[in-house]
Amino acid sequence: MGDNMGIEDIRKEIDRIDAEMAELFVRRMKASERIAEYKAQNGAPVFDKEREKRIIENGCRRVPEQIETYYREFISGVIGLSKDLQKSLIALDSDDAVYCPAGRYNIYAGEGTVERHIAEFDLARRVLILTEDGVPGAYPREIADYVTQSGGIPFTFCLDGGEICKNIGSVSDIVTFMLENSFSRNDCLVSVGGGSVSDIAGLVSSVYMRGIDYYLIPTTLLAQIDASVGGKNGVNSDGVKNVIGTFSSPLGVIADRKYLDTLTQCEISCGAAELIKIAAVLDAELFEEFDGTVTDRQIRRAVELKVDVVNCDFRDRTLRRVLNFGHTLGHGIEITSGYGHGQAVALGMLAMSDGTARERISEKIRLFGLPETGIFDTEKVMNAVMHDKKGTGEKTSCITCPEIGSFAFAEYGAAELSERLKSVLNEA
Repeated sequence: MGDNMGIEDIRKEIDRIDAEMAELFVRRMKASERIAEYKAQNGAPVFDKEREKRIIENGCRRVPEQIETYYREFISGVIGLSKDLQKSLIALDSDDAVYCPAGRYNIYAGEGTVERHIAEFDLARRVLILTEDGVPGAYPREIADYVTQSGGIPFTFCLDGGEICKNIGSVSDIVTFMLENSFSRNDCLVSVGGGSVSDIAGLVSSVYMRGIDYYLIPTTLLAQIDASVGGKNGVNSDGVKNVIGTFSSPLGVIADRKYLDTLTQCEISCGAAELIKIAAVLDAELFEEFDGTVTDRQIRRAVELKVDVVNCDFRDRTLRRVLNFGHTLGHGIEITSGYGHGQAVALGMLAMSDGTARERISEKIRLFGLPETGIFDTEKVMNAVMHDKKGTGEKTSCITCPEIGSFAFAEYGAAELSERLKSVLNEA
């Protein structure tokens, strides 16, 4: 009985300590709010590795050696939460920032965001700048200059551009390059390019030495509103898109509008297909805005919509599948026919919508010069679709658009999907 009373006394002491810790935690986070306000006003970076190190080491000297490891983990977690709060508050205070709670990072979208926010990237270390041959050389050189100014050491690795580079061979080549240049777990990677480079950057970063930091600077419209948002990374293999991949979030994304100035109209149109996709199923008001041009507000709104979905379903189990609208058949068309991603998605959206919704989607894709019908081998496309990772037995999971601003989940067999596919086949 005495032992039990002793335990209860100890538990009461723990309860008192927990109450005190809660009060201290509130005070610490309120102080973090004030720091966030200062940083937002002065453009200061959220991270300060030297200060974080001092906080941890000073605290460790105050605790017994046998619990030092536990304390180190505890205070590191508290510091991490403080930084997360600061990032979210800075995003709220910024006209060009969207905070992604699922990955705890900010996405900055708009003109001049590189100059305004690059200081928030921790570049004072070895930095691999991953780019592709279609990106103007001035863009990765600009980022390399920022790395040097930050006290870091830049290295550049250039891939063959586009979908052709999304394979496990590219991943292996990048890893070899990083090993040859002595990259450690404390170094990082910055992607400067389109969606394919963003996907590879995320995959390499999540597997190199079991995970290193990475940042994304997307230079295409498609990458700014899709590939750089949400932490899905992957490469293609054996004719299946993104069959090798991970979920791994960047520490930050800068989608500067200036990088879109050198894109061709075809590249803008391909990105616009993703704008139409997300608005068609999630935001009828945004959908109505599309007139054949793309604005900063539309890009930011598309990012906000995707972030909302990702926050609800980071690992793509339920709601996030809505973002696959147009992609199930679109991926099959893209892989087998030579159409670009946006062109293929446009065809996929039309195939998976009916009635007035299909008519209105058709009007919008026409404004951006996207195809309403295509030339492809139906059998080859269907073979690719039925091998896609979204297949469940004899059925394939799809998203349909019954009316603009809404969506529905559906399961289709091969025959039903084939009929929908044929509805966008140009048989002339």
